[in-house]
Amino acid sequence: RRALDEDGGVHDRVRRIIAVHVQYHAEHRYEAFVGHREIDSLEEPQRSRILDLRREYETAFRHLVREGVQLGVFGTTSDRLSSYAILDMGIGVSAWYNPTGAVRPTELAATYADTWNTYGGPGTADLDGDEFWQLVGRQLSDFQDACSREGRDPNTVRRSLLLGYGRVLPAASLDSYLEAAERAEASGFDELVVYGAPWNDLEPNDLAVHEQALARLR
Repeated sequence: RRALDEDGGVHDRVRRIIAVHVQYHAEHRYEAFVGHREIDSLEEPQRSRILDLRREYETAFRHLVREGVQLGVFGTTSDRLSSYAILDMGIGVSAWYNPTGAVRPTELAATYADTWNTYGGPGTADLDGDEFWQLVGRQLSDFQDACSREGRDPNTVRRSLLLGYGRVLPAASLDSYLEAAERAEASGFDELVVYGAPWNDLEPNDLAVHEQALARLR
């Protein structure tokens, strides 16, 4: 609540609340992991009380996303689904974060809060290569404009692109992978995330392609 109540534009408040959300799940990983998965084991009225608190928590994220859309800072067709995606991103930290590792919770929180990711959006799975790249290029341009309106240098935010579930399939071959990396960099993205497993009825990806591409790109 303090992160939401503090002054600042909607972008700054989203950044703060994401950082708090991620840091909590890194520092309280066992409590969060059990709490999210064992809620159905609770008896009433405790179960309803916890569900009400979770709903209130999610609503705060959703209202903030909706405010950003109304101000033209964010672009999404569903504030509910976008808020769920943000929440799940932080919740997932409790499943894999290692407190004995090299990354501290505060560093992890800052990284998550300073990253913008796109996969193109609903309906982009059917777009051919050129259409897809033109779309994500426009999205990146809109994001940079939104940063400028908020008074923030877009170069201080990691710009991440997720690929591998539509017609743009980097793991189909080494050449496809290298081309995707080249086009992502040329478009202004500084991080490329590629699915390691197929979606729907696609042919299985060859993990060797990932290894070969990473060896060439490093």
